[in-house]
Amino acid sequence: MPESQIPSHDDEPNAEAERSTLELLDRWHAGDKAALLVLIERHAPWLKRYVGRQMTEKLRRFDTSEDVVQSILYNLLRYTPPSGPRTNVGFVH
Repeated sequence: MPESQIPSHDDEPNAEAERSTLELLDRWHAGDKAALLVLIERHAPWLKRYVGRQMTEKLRRFDTSEDVVQSILYNLLRYTPPSGPRTNVGFVH
């Protein structure tokens, strides 16, 4: 998706919030699972809205947006990345 088409992330409109997200990502990558839970609490509402907007009617016949988000978060909780994104956009998009 071209950067101009990436939806805005209204939950993090400023540089301070982006720094906070990056700090949490660094903590998660260092093994702090509590940091991941904070990231999920912070970004899950946006993720739910985004998935809801992206799902077509055909996809909705097989899954709800809530089920898709739950699957994403479940897989995220199981995953421990070797290194993290260096920008908020890398995490959110």
